[in-house]
Amino acid sequence: MPDTRPDPPSSARIFSKSIKTPPIGGHGEARPGGREMLAHAGTVSVVIPTYNRGRLITAAIDSVLAQQRRPLEILVIDDGSTDDTETRLAPYRARIRYIRQDNHGAGAARNLGIQEARGDYIAFLDSDDIWLPGKLAMQCAIMDARPDIALLCSDFLIRRSDGSTRVGGVHTWLERPMEWDKTFDEKCRSLELDGLAQGGHPPFTLHIGDIYGALLGHIFVLTSSCMVRREALAPEMRFAEDLPLFEDWEFFARVARARRCAYMDTPTTINRGHDDAVRLTRCDPVTKARTRLALIDRLWAHDPEPARHGLLRQVRAEQWLILAKQAMLAHDPAQARQAVREYLNCRGRRFPDPVWPVAALAWIPPLGQLVARVRRSRERERRP
Repeated sequence: MPDTRPDPPSSARIFSKSIKTPPIGGHGEARPGGREMLAHAGTVSVVIPTYNRGRLITAAIDSVLAQQRRPLEILVIDDGSTDDTETRLAPYRARIRYIRQDNHGAGAARNLGIQEARGDYIAFLDSDDIWLPGKLAMQCAIMDARPDIALLCSDFLIRRSDGSTRVGGVHTWLERPMEWDKTFDEKCRSLELDGLAQGGHPPFTLHIGDIYGALLGHIFVLTSSCMVRREALAPEMRFAEDLPLFEDWEFFARVARARRCAYMDTPTTINRGHDDAVRLTRCDPVTKARTRLALIDRLWAHDPEPARHGLLRQVRAEQWLILAKQAMLAHDPAQARQAVREYLNCRGRRFPDPVWPVAALAWIPPLGQLVARVRRSRERERRP
């Protein structure tokens, strides 16, 4: 059957059109240990976007090549790197499809990967992260057994820059406690699923359900732990290309609004910590809050579900409170007053409320200036 996919943007140049490593998902191919793959086993396209991470990306690719379940293809989308990424990838050229485009951001790079992908499933891996052994085998077994699942993610480990590892990475992201049993309407043990019971994988619980409302409250999906069903992705289900942050958050929400999703309470991925100016942890609070408000306006603000309206107002108010505090720290009482007004529109006038100290500083400039002077004085005293 001819390939009817549109040609990639003119800014892209493809160095290797297909991966040379044979896919394990092929019919009749034996898995290590002598077991035959099921006839309906899906194929996987791995999408790795990268930008100036030459020193990190090879470890990411190695973790894919070490998987028991081999992918159909590995697509490395180079978003206009200016470092030695291309040189470092030279030894891998026969085993990857290397696609280079002008610098348009992580969202655009992942979207090009979706466009180019040919597998039944798409697994995303950021170039600074690593997959744990068995990641693809476990997730493919779940997706094969549960065709109703469109998006599958998992817990993850955090590898700090000092080499130490923290477990339960998803819980470090949560802004409020996550009630898994209320978020998901179904759960099952991994031992109950075909392909996992005899796979030698550690047991875990799979939570399945509607996560669209939960995503309004906080992001708990690590992109590198995520696998999606390609046929489930409608044209509007793409990563945002016009936001400075959270481009993946919008993608997950759009998929979750239409389809069922699942979460594995076992780690499949290592999220590596390193010194990188584009990492979310290094972004300023104002950019985070304004981008979060933009996301809410694009998605949940139009949600007809009344049960979510209270959480919608709460999350909006939290962002406006952040903006009010940051405006006062920046000695901008006018912006602070505007943010306080927006906060009150969301929350109403309540006593006590964390906004009132900020409001007092914003509407009484001399008081705000005094607090700023005291803060600067204390900072000078702390300096060696």
